[in-house]
Amino acid sequence: MAHKSPFDISTFSELFDPKKIAELYSAEGMKSWLSQFDMENLDKTSFLSGQSDYLKELVEANQQAAESYKKLMECQSEIFEKCMAKAKALTEDTDLSGSANSYARNMKLYTEAFQLAKDLMQELAQEHKAAAEQAYQSITEKVEKSLKSLSPE
Repeated sequence: MAHKSPFDISTFSELFDPKKIAELYSAEGMKSWLSQFDMENLDKTSFLSGQSDYLKELVEANQQAAESYKKLMECQSEIFEKCMAKAKALTEDTDLSGSANSYARNMKLYTEAFQLAKDLMQELAQEHKAAAEQAYQSITEKVEKSLKSLSPE
C-alpha cells in the first residue's frame, strides 16, 4: 500500500474546493452568516439578491486566497521531496550488507537532508506568514478609514 505524503495537497482539498468556497458565499450561505448580526430591520433575501455580483467577487477573492495557501503547501512538499531525493541519490551506491560506516554515512546524509528541508520549509512558512500579516495590517487600516466614511445619508 502506498503511503500518502503528509504534504499531499489532496489532504486539504476541501479547503481549496471552489464549490465549497462558492457555497460559503452563496446567497444562502451569506444569509446564514448575516443572521448572526441580528439585523431585524433588513430583508436579507432582498438585500442579497441585489448583491450577486459582489458575492461572485467574494468567491473569487477567497478562491485566490485558497490558491495562495495551496501553492504554499505545494512548495513545502517540493522542498521536502527535493531534499530527500538528493540524499537518496547520494546514497544509492551504498552497499548496506553489514558495513557500519556505510549505514552511519547514509543516516548522516538523510538526517542532514531532513533538517535542511525542515529549515527551508520553516523559512518559507515564516516569510509567507509575514507577508500575510503585512497585507492584513494594510487592509485593516483601510477598513478603519473606510468605515469612518459610512454615513446614513
